[in-house]
Amino acid sequence: MIWRALLRLAALLGVWASAALTLAHLKTGEVCPMLGPVPACIVVLAGYALIFAAAWAPRAAAPFVFAAGFMQVFGLAATGAALELAHGGVCPKTLGGIPQCFLSFALAALTLILFLRARRRRADPLQGT
Repeated sequence: MIWRALLRLAALLGVWASAALTLAHLKTGEVCPMLGPVPACIVVLAGYALIFAAAWAPRAAAPFVFAAGFMQVFGLAATGAALELAHGGVCPKTLGGIPQCFLSFALAALTLILFLRARRRRADPLQGT
């Protein structure tokens, strides 16, 4: 139960951060890199929203919903982090100067750990361990 609550909080943090970037991009048009005609932060927002939905989804549907969101978020964060390390200036930065794709990469990894931990069934005391 606690793992699912932590997953919800982590996903909500991702939704909040990506929504803030999306709003800033919609105001200025210069915050997020573009994926064709779509800002990357909108794709990340959709991914974190799916991860959040997976935390509430029925047990049978949750892996599919989680995978749909996780692949978007983790794929973009990993690509952004690699490009940031190789070239620099790819990802929006925090006030402290940390590229936000690094933070999204870490948050995506955390959501995976929390999701897997939430999915683990408790050992049945009647069957041993």
